[in-house]
Amino acid sequence: MKPKKKSFDCLEMKNRIQAKLQREEAKYGKEEAARRRRARVLANPILSKFFRDHPATNVPPHSI
Repeated sequence: MKPKKKSFDCLEMKNRIQAKLQREEAKYGKEEAARRRRARVLANPILSKFFRDHPATNVPPHSI
């Protein structure tokens, strides 16, 4: 039986995103890259709620 061609490859997506994050860290440095990622998450109306509600993030409610 011939394997089907996947329309979505999770590992390919993970590798692509991971490479992008590594390039960003190389370009801006570890701390600035983390600050930029955090800002992108907080600017996203869906992700910001999960980020804000997670106890480890320490994001004050008024900052979102």
